[in-house]
Amino acid sequence: MRFVLLFVVLLTCCATYSEKISASYKDISKGEMSAALGEINNALNVKDSKQLPSQTDENTNLLLLERATILQGLGEYELSARDFVLADQNLGWFDPRKMSSIELADYTYSANSTEYRAPASERLLINVQNMINFLVLNELSAAKVEARRFSILTEYFRKQDEAFLPDILALGNYLAGVTFEKSAEFRDAARMYGRAWHFGYREKELNNRLVDLYRITGSITDNTNPNPSGLDTIQTLAKRLPPLSIQEYLAKYKDDVLVIVQTGRVAEKREKKVSLEKQDEKKLGRELGQDFNSINIPTMAKGYSGAQVILHLGHRSTNLSYKSRLGLELERAFTAIQPAIYSAAMSRALSRHLVGESADRVGGKNKISSLIGLSLKGALNSKDRPDTRSWSTSPATISFVRQTYADDTYRFATLSTSQGYESKVISGDFPVVNFSKFR
Repeated sequence: MRFVLLFVVLLTCCATYSEKISASYKDISKGEMSAALGEINNALNVKDSKQLPSQTDENTNLLLLERATILQGLGEYELSARDFVLADQNLGWFDPRKMSSIELADYTYSANSTEYRAPASERLLINVQNMINFLVLNELSAAKVEARRFSILTEYFRKQDEAFLPDILALGNYLAGVTFEKSAEFRDAARMYGRAWHFGYREKELNNRLVDLYRITGSITDNTNPNPSGLDTIQTLAKRLPPLSIQEYLAKYKDDVLVIVQTGRVAEKREKKVSLEKQDEKKLGRELGQDFNSINIPTMAKGYSGAQVILHLGHRSTNLSYKSRLGLELERAFTAIQPAIYSAAMSRALSRHLVGESADRVGGKNKISSLIGLSLKGALNSKDRPDTRSWSTSPATISFVRQTYADDTYRFATLSTSQGYESKVISGDFPVVNFSKFR
């Protein structure tokens, strides 16, 4: 019986993953990236960011994602890319539609006891973020690996999640287009840019670029229907114009620069106690006892939308042309599975009640066994803590602008926010600049 009582105490006193690293989230929201990095390194039990953990556990992959995001914001792109690659190689997928109610309940209430698995939006974002890393570093071979991985994942997820993930699909395909364009692989660039257009990025800049790419490559056959998005109109226009040589294309766009700005922070998951609402659920609660009028479920807290930003290219103020609202997409996707989570929580409450009843039967009819049974029911139901882990250092929005930058006198980009000020030199052919420190 002493073992059972000890088990009850342990159940009710363990801090969750989110609670352990919550200070890092606050640091990011205040623009204190270096402090946030220290918190994550402590959680990984390493002295600095060059080190990898000597021992791994169920949270290691998620902590590597958190650290990679912060390192990117601090301009440590090589280390960031390393952590993203390691996490991507070992990270599992979370697909609630392929899980039974019991499996979903077990995972939802696993807290820190099982390997973290990422939902579709996070899986796709890993490849997006690493494309950004490798594009900034101008390591095009590595960027193409991320682009192809993103393309493969897109085909898997789009059949099920396209309604929830248009922004990240548009963003990722656009960056894949940039990757192949910089690599002079224009057919693949046209295909990826076409997908970005299909999923919602339809600015004049991309319209003109697609026309010119189609003039080089001809119409690209893809598995997206060109009619609803207007790609067919772009292809028709390209056919009416004379062919364009690669040299002419390169000369036309030689002074392009792509500036990426990441702001805000996605919403954290938090546990919330909710009352049983439906009549049959209230009846079940009465049958389970007065301690079971409510259940604990994971919910999304309000995200941090981010600081106001002012971007300058040289001394010229520049508006961002596209904003990918990743935080909203994550919230929509999570809301869609809430009914399944609620149902799983009800099943969990019932199973926990049966465990307590078993303790009563094993201990016999006396006050001590009744206390143990009651304690187990309370610990396993009222104190049952849902898994609130998520990649919460990732940005709420990723925006970008692509412009011709012909002024050789002022080749720098500057981002001003309420948190701080950052300036970066623009150099090389078709440079890519990333701002994600002050969010």
